Amino acid sequence: MRFGVRYKDIAMLQLMEKINELMEQHQHYIHTLLKQNSQLIGLVNDIRDCMVAANPADLTSDPPDGQQQTVYKGSDPEAYRPDELVTIKEAAHMLHISRWKVDDMRSRAELTSLEKNGRIRLIRQEVEAAIKWYSVPKGKI
Repeated sequence: MRFGVRYKDIAMLQLMEKINELMEQHQHYIHTLLKQNSQLIGLVNDIRDCMVAANPADLTSDPPDGQQQTVYKGSDPEAYRPDELVTIKEAAHMLHISRWKVDDMRSRAELTSLEKNGRIRLIRQEVEAAIKWYSVPKGKI
C-alpha cells in the first residue's frame, strides 16, 4: 500500500510539472501574438502618417461625387480638435452597442484609439463611418 501512495505522489508531481511547462509555453505564444499585434498597429499608423506627409493634398482634396472623405491626421491626439474626438461611452451610444463591443472594435483596429490626457479618445469621423458599415447593416439604427 505504501508503494501505491508514493507512485501516486510521483505521478501527480510529474503531471503538475507537465501542466506548468505547457502553461509557460502557452504564455510565450500569447505574449508573442500581443507583441506582433502592437507592432502591426504601429506599422499601419506609420504607413498612414507617411502617406499624409508624402502628399497631404491627395487626402484633403474634394472627393468625387460629393462623397465624404476620411482625412487622417496620424495618431497624434493633439492634431485633432476636441469636437473631432469622442469618448468610448459616446461612441457606444452613437453606434447603439456596448462599451465592450467598442473595445473589441478597437482591439481589431476597426476604430483608432488615441490617448489624450490619460484618457482614451476615438476619432468621431471613424465612429460616424462605423454607423454605416456596422450599426445599419445589423439593424441597430
